[in-house]
Amino acid sequence: MLVIFFVVFLSVFLVFFLYLGMFVISVKDGSVFKVFSFESGFMSVGKVRSAFSVHFFLMMLMFVVFDLEIVMLLGLLVSDLSAIGVLFVVSFFCCGWIFYGVMLWYVGLGY
Repeated sequence: MLVIFFVVFLSVFLVFFLYLGMFVISVKDGSVFKVFSFESGFMSVGKVRSAFSVHFFLMMLMFVVFDLEIVMLLGLLVSDLSAIGVLFVVSFFCCGWIFYGVMLWYVGLGY
């Protein structure tokens, strides 16, 4: 127990010491050019950030959510073959959720 405490204390102390050392040793240059974006050596004109569509962001978010859902449901199905009923119920609710989202999107009440 003492060894674990010593290792944890030593690692936290080392991380804190290195983090503090980074602030002490780092060069603090107040140059204005560090704030500008680098675009192949040219000075930026106009907006630096490009706008993106919220539609594509929501599509990406839904893909990530459903991808994780499929991974978790397949793991549940493979781990226990008696979980097919649970998988059916969860899949039914997920399909209903997708249908509800499509209807909101079609009507225009979605984001």
